[in-house]
Amino acid sequence: MHPASPGFDRRFLRALRLTFLASRGGAMRARIVFLLLETPMHVQAIANALQIDYKTALYHIERMQKEGWILRDGTGYGVTYKTTFTPEQRAAFHALAGEMGQSLKSMGKGDE
Repeated sequence: MHPASPGFDRRFLRALRLTFLASRGGAMRARIVFLLLETPMHVQAIANALQIDYKTALYHIERMQKEGWILRDGTGYGVTYKTTFTPEQRAAFHALAGEMGQSLKSMGKGDE
């Protein structure tokens, strides 16, 4: 389904575009979301998977948490993060990435 089709919430699509296409760091945030769509993760695991600094990963996670894209689960050293996306929103996210003409895994290389 194309992101512009009637099945997707227009406000959600606009927010996706603003967060992941129009903002500096959007590509890095998209890479983080891609990981979290697979499984909840600790900040250090995200940083390791993306080969970025822990503080960089934490910065983007905190920004997305404030915007409501990510939820914190647990306390202390057991904290993991996961997305708030519904199945329809996941589809919209993947469609947006396809619209950009890039695979999510390669998005944001060097964009910290």
